[in-house]
Amino acid sequence: HARASLALTMEAAFLLGRKEARSASAEELGLLRVLTPLCKLYTAKQVVWCASEGLEFFGGQGYIEATGIPEILRDSQVLPIWEGTTNVLCLDVLRAMRVDKGRGALVLLSRAAEAAVRAAGVGREGLQGPAAAVIEAAEETKGRISGLLGSLGGDDEDAGLSWLKPIAFSLAKIFACGLLIDRARLPSNPNHLDTAVAQAFCSGVSNAPGSVELGHVDHSVAKRIVEGLVEGLVEADSVPRAKF
Repeated sequence: HARASLALTMEAAFLLGRKEARSASAEELGLLRVLTPLCKLYTAKQVVWCASEGLEFFGGQGYIEATGIPEILRDSQVLPIWEGTTNVLCLDVLRAMRVDKGRGALVLLSRAAEAAVRAAGVGREGLQGPAAAVIEAAEETKGRISGLLGSLGGDDEDAGLSWLKPIAFSLAKIFACGLLIDRARLPSNPNHLDTAVAQAFCSGVSNAPGSVELGHVDHSVAKRIVEGLVEGLVEADSVPRAKF
């Protein structure tokens, strides 16, 4: 989850830099417009979930103020509230899709699917499943976006809007999957952690792409991540570390 959030954030920062340098294409501007609220709503929810799981990990000690862990959980809760709650940010995603008729969201999905196709073409063990999951989820979400935009202003608008939050989370998760897979396929990442992380995250997306719940890492994939670390397949500096 940490790597997925980092990937989303850095991609948004990259696109923002392109915009400020006036070198961004129309496609990139459309992508940035929809990615900005997606990045905030998704990473903020992840922080709360991870902080809660971290507190529980420490058991009773995690609940005691002296450890400082409850403060982390309380402070994390401000993230999905300030500067736009999750529901408000979902409406901002809708606003962006209304303005450009969904083109920015479709660019996002297309980029994720293209990354999956590139990864599948590499033939690296462990990437075929995640790549197929991303392509399937992207196609399904395209259909939902079309249905949502088509329902606006009609008798079934309320039913269409009920899909807004699942669509927003699908977009964020699918794009994060594409970024993780794209990194894992690179020649500089021949095995190990990046592939296992892509497997872990994308397996959750394939099971419930539109779910607001972030879910846990599959046990078998988590085992491969640990084995990769123990066997020295990755540098110690690349291991994500929790604040506490």
